Amino acid sequence: MPLHTLLRLLSQPDAPSWLLRHALIASAIEIQAAAAAHPALTAHQIDQMVGHPAWQVRARIAARPELPPP
Repeated sequence: MPLHTLLRLLSQPDAPSWLLRHALIASAIEIQAAAAAHPALTAHQIDQMVGHPAWQVRARIAARPELPPP
């Protein structure tokens, strides 16, 4: 699947949960970052991404409006 197609799918609120699960462990950081911004992530998935080694992923998690500032 082309990268731009996958990123577009991940931006959809009703993206399937299996797609999010696979995107969160993808080797490409831009795919993981796109998944980190998805509103349907579970609290467990968010907790796992908080300590991600890539700043792009951590930034997407930190920008989530539903999380407290700390």
